[in-house]
Amino acid sequence: MEREFTNALSNTPLWRFALTVYPHHQQALLAWQDEAGANVNRLLLFAYCQRNRCNLAADGFESPALNRLEELIKRVRLVRKTQRGAARVSLKSFELELEGLHLQLLDTLAQWPSDGTDRHPPDVVITRYEVQLGIKKGALAPFIATLAN
Repeated sequence: MEREFTNALSNTPLWRFALTVYPHHQQALLAWQDEAGANVNRLLLFAYCQRNRCNLAADGFESPALNRLEELIKRVRLVRKTQRGAARVSLKSFELELEGLHLQLLDTLAQWPSDGTDRHPPDVVITRYEVQLGIKKGALAPFIATLAN
């Protein structure tokens, strides 16, 4: 099962993009996560869509399933940080598996065919996300542009 999951994940364009971008911007991405509550995978998705000029269905990001998965990842991360030894290693593995599932879900949102749902350029969705995070409008845009280039 793990091999099938890994193979499926490696076939997603967003995953391949994340593998090239994340290592170079890891500290900054984690700072946005820790200081503003931003979701690293969403930031990577926004950059991917800016680079590839794909529009997003903004209401897809309001999906209860997506929000529950993001909350679960946060909880697993918090618990992992309190653990030592084998428990910490197991939780890290579980967290990474959840992150992979999250990336696959986000990749699906990016590739979703237009079905009459309003689709917007990434900057519109980024602005909505800034409001959701309670940060200044336009604060994320320069960072996302850096990731996209």
